[in-house]
Amino acid sequence: SASTFIDEFLSKAQLALAAPDTYIQLCVIAAIYGVSFLLAYKIKHSVGLTHNEPLESAHPVRKLAYRVGGILFPLLAIILLQLSTVFGEVLAFTPWLIKTAITVAVLLFFYSVIRIFVQHQLAASLFKWIGLPILFLHLLGLLPTVIKALEEISLDVGNISISAYGVTRVLIFGSFLFWLGRASNTFGKAVIRKQDSLDVPTKEVFSKLFEVALFCIVMLLLLNVMGVNLTTLEV
Repeated sequence: SASTFIDEFLSKAQLALAAPDTYIQLCVIAAIYGVSFLLAYKIKHSVGLTHNEPLESAHPVRKLAYRVGGILFPLLAIILLQLSTVFGEVLAFTPWLIKTAITVAVLLFFYSVIRIFVQHQLAASLFKWIGLPILFLHLLGLLPTVIKALEEISLDVGNISISAYGVTRVLIFGSFLFWLGRASNTFGKAVIRKQDSLDVPTKEVFSKLFEVALFCIVMLLLLNVMGVNLTTLEV
């Protein structure tokens, strides 16, 4: 019943608050975030990324480095938190609070990546409203259960069986691959056009070759997501 669940939750909360390990983990989490912030600032300062955002005419690699600097702090925090769980298990106590902090940190890191790198509004909305819940279910260990439930929902058309999981997987990863291909294409072309050692016709040729190669890679990855085994195809 709901009352029993609430009583058990309150009892566990009281035990957690009374345990010294809880306050040790709180101190460890606070120290990790402080160290991560200082390390991120030191790294960005050493490579000159603490200034204002680069202008639109700046080199694409410079703009990419500035964006990477924006996610450096949460990334370092996740790495240090993950390392602290190993030391906690060695010291014979369960780092449950640190693991909870890792879950929250990963979700915030993914949200920061979307906010900084995904400029397209529709793609950003898809990643926020679909990608974040999927990541949350994965961190809680509930994603295999959801996948199994979706696999049981299927539609047979002749010899072909189409499951809800297969359709959802193609839609999600297909959208991600096309967005990644589009962003990579824009970035690659911008880098090629910034090469002063090449003349204009050569830049255009390399841009087209890069676009074709990227399109082939994206299509191969999409076929792999769809479950098409290219090694079994016969000409």
